[in-house]
Amino acid sequence: MALSSSDYPAGLRTSLDQWTAQIQAGTVLEPVKRALVEGTTRLLGLYDVVREQQDDSRELAAKASLVDQLVLRRISANADLGPTEVSLIQELTDAIGQVDVFIRKSQKSLGHVRRLAFPDELAKLRKKLDGICSTYMLVYVSDIDDRVRVLERGAAGSLSQIPAHLPLADLPPLPSNFHGRGALLSLLLTLLQSKAHIPLLGPGGIGKTSLASALLNDPSIRARFGENRFFISCEGLVTAEGVLNALAAAVGLRPQADPRRALFAALETTSCALLVLDNLETAWEAERVQVEALLGKLAQHPKVSLVITMRGALRPGGVSWAEGCEPLAPVSLAAAREIWIGIAGPDGDPKARDDLLLRLDGLPLAITLLAHQGQLLSPSELLDAYESEKTALVETGRERLTSLEVSIRLSLSTPSVAQNPEARKLLSLLALLPDGAPVAALRLMVPSMLNSRKNALVLLAVALLIRNNDRIRCLTPIRDFMLDHYPPDPSSFQELRTYFTNMTASVHQINDNPKETIGRLSPDFGNINSVLMYSWTLAADKPIMTILLTSTLQLAQFSYLATFGDCTSLLTGARSALQSIHSDLGIALCTQRRGKILTVRSRWLDGMTNFEEARKLFELVGDRMRTAECMQSIGGALYMLSRYDEGIDILNKAKAEFEALGVRYGAAQCMHTLGDTFHMLDRYDDALSTLRAAKAEFEAIGERRFAAYCARSIAEVLVITSDNKEAISMLEEAQTQFKALGDRSGAAHCLVSLGNVQSIENKTDDALKNLEMARNQFTAIGDEFGKAQCALNIGNVLLDSDRYEDALSNLYEAKAEFERLGGRTGMAQCTQCIGKALTSVAKYDDAVSALEDARAQFKAMGQLFGEVACVTLLATVHVQAKRPEDAKRNYEEAREMFGRLGLTDLVTQCDEEIAGLGTQN
Repeated sequence: MALSSSDYPAGLRTSLDQWTAQIQAGTVLEPVKRALVEGTTRLLGLYDVVREQQDDSRELAAKASLVDQLVLRRISANADLGPTEVSLIQELTDAIGQVDVFIRKSQKSLGHVRRLAFPDELAKLRKKLDGICSTYMLVYVSDIDDRVRVLERGAAGSLSQIPAHLPLADLPPLPSNFHGRGALLSLLLTLLQSKAHIPLLGPGGIGKTSLASALLNDPSIRARFGENRFFISCEGLVTAEGVLNALAAAVGLRPQADPRRALFAALETTSCALLVLDNLETAWEAERVQVEALLGKLAQHPKVSLVITMRGALRPGGVSWAEGCEPLAPVSLAAAREIWIGIAGPDGDPKARDDLLLRLDGLPLAITLLAHQGQLLSPSELLDAYESEKTALVETGRERLTSLEVSIRLSLSTPSVAQNPEARKLLSLLALLPDGAPVAALRLMVPSMLNSRKNALVLLAVALLIRNNDRIRCLTPIRDFMLDHYPPDPSSFQELRTYFTNMTASVHQINDNPKETIGRLSPDFGNINSVLMYSWTLAADKPIMTILLTSTLQLAQFSYLATFGDCTSLLTGARSALQSIHSDLGIALCTQRRGKILTVRSRWLDGMTNFEEARKLFELVGDRMRTAECMQSIGGALYMLSRYDEGIDILNKAKAEFEALGVRYGAAQCMHTLGDTFHMLDRYDDALSTLRAAKAEFEAIGERRFAAYCARSIAEVLVITSDNKEAISMLEEAQTQFKALGDRSGAAHCLVSLGNVQSIENKTDDALKNLEMARNQFTAIGDEFGKAQCALNIGNVLLDSDRYEDALSNLYEAKAEFERLGGRTGMAQCTQCIGKALTSVAKYDDAVSALEDARAQFKAMGQLFGEVACVTLLATVHVQAKRPEDAKRNYEEAREMFGRLGLTDLVTQCDEEIAGLGTQN
């Protein structure tokens, strides 16, 4: 349903027809719904009145129409109405009545008298309609966010079920009219026979993408790289994260919690790979540091060769680029002739053709555009047209001209385009779509454009569009030109926006039909993102912004659940636009969603910043529920960052707020995280009581998955307290639940815990088998924390089996991963185990250094058990290194710590060790 002022009255009449069509035969409408129909009919009756009136009356009627359409869109004709919806309809019908009276009254006034007589009344009516729209936003957008919350709960642990297939960036075909680059192509082919990184630079239209396509399709490159040739179009990508996700999708990876790690693991399995990143300049200009870091990481990979195409002459830093790769030069006159003849043929005056080609500066795209016109016009006619167009532009003050700009303008003025004025409108719309569009979909995107297919064929004939598999699209230089000089027609753009905003409504199906939903949305993700970002830059009424906010949140939710694309810039743009209408709720929702996207990428600190900002805004608008959710999210991030004391404080506050609101699920989630936190702080009694309470609460409200998570957490505490029998029972219960729910992540965590129990019981082979199985499952579903934990646990088991070299390999790997992910506890545990392993191979000084480091890390986190374990290990190192005084000092420290913990048996053991040192002396 299109929503714009130009829609009145057609859009409103369509909305009313669709709404009344829902009414079942024989149904008698309740009074409030009948009033809605009567009010809408009354508003439609005003159209003939406002057509002859001034802008303020037409604008007021159109505004009322927009709000009416929103309500009709939200409220089903057959659904039972709640108090809020009844109040919303009553407010709307009352406002429509006042608008009707005002417009009819102002009709009797004349000209300036009308403006002078009713300004206050007009302002009040506008404010009233904005107020209704704000109420709608609270009801409808909040409802969308509630459904998002249910989606997240349903998706917890089930992201692994999303199918691996995503639309990939197909390799472009070999250019059919490729001339003037033979020597450069030979040089690049030679470079790529070994590992090399090639930047293809130059202005728009110089032929960078064509050269990259020629490289990819050359027989020698096919022979060397085989199926490991990947082409990634970076059009529409404005962040490094977006480029990374596009790379992961191109190499065929399923959605990942951490696509970076999964991508490099996938590249490791290849003998060699060629990655072509086309049109990288937008992302590089927006996030130079992050994009260069990603390029540097790719370039360091021993099996990867990298090719980028970028407008400009600057190479990104962080990569050792191949020598001899200067920005592409214009093609020679001889090559320009070959390009022309390949399209337009050899006919015409050769001198006029050469004169024309010289004016095109050797720019292949400009030559191609005019050569297509050369199929109908002679070189002499085109030369005259070129000079006339250039002179006209100079006379209007356009002194800095390029041959490409003039060529595009001439292409737009060709007879075929001029005779089909809607062709240029279509081109302006397609300039917003970096992913292009199937020709068959054009009539759905722009229903008012009756000859969309014909217009597309006209644009293809003059090379303003190209075919890309089953889609047509604009090349980037043409897209930029059209958006700068011929922005989309407002009415047609409204239809395009409606098409793509309606697409986002299917996000709620991602749990039930993940493959179908991802298959439907991912090919147009860049288009939806682009259209929404453009929409947010336009001034709009609250009704339009409400639709935009809904679609933005839905697309961001798709990106979050499917780990596909990047919506962070979109959410930032939405927040900026919402600030102009002081929509604190909308700003808060975007900020909260951005925090969730960042934390799922393990960017805990950035996520916390967003959650804190959202929390303050939710507090400001009095939304206690979402305020508590933000506090819970902050507590979860603090737990992942091992900032346990801070986490306990805010989780307790969130829990209390959920309990006050009667939200049992939220309170149980807080208890679960609190129990895990107590575990990390060695408060085992508190951990067990809290986790058991959380498990019972989840069971009471029917949340079987989260009850299973609690069972697994309980088992992990029981292992430490040496109650292995109950631990195994809990783990088996949890694993049964996870398997029944299809939750591979939860089942993998149970394998880890089982492996730990088996290790304690000296069942080494069984333990290693389960831990390896778990590591493979974590790798498959992209759980990097789980994978790092497996490496740590495998290292421990190998250490206890005296396999020191293998143990150290796993421990160093795990430590590096925890450090990258910000897992402080994991880092400290790895460092402690490394110290233990180094002791076993008699590297005492290195062992002392590692253990002192681990001790400091545990102390900083307030983990006394971890700290005292390091102290006792230090004492052991000094004993073996025959340093009795140092050993005595450590045992005395350990005795004092064990005393504080109330572990009298261990205090006694320390005394015995100290006495034994005296005997040795």
